[in-house]
Amino acid sequence: MAGKPLRHFLQHLVVGTLAALVFGALVLWFDLAGLATLIAESSEPGLALVLLFVGLISTFAPLALLFAFLQGAGNGEDRG
Repeated sequence: MAGKPLRHFLQHLVVGTLAALVFGALVLWFDLAGLATLIAESSEPGLALVLLFVGLISTFAPLALLFAFLQGAGNGEDRG
């Protein structure tokens, strides 16, 4: 039964990653704070995009994992 909690955590990591990608795409689509324009006019737009999305993923994915952990802690799964 060790696979069930791991699967639960991985699902939350995937959801957090997808949320970060969607959020980043919306920020660029709506050009919030002129970020898309700034990246487009940059000499290295690829690097700027990588840094943007790595930063977002490294924020959203751990938050989703924390939510999964707290959700599991409230269920009394490991009270042996």
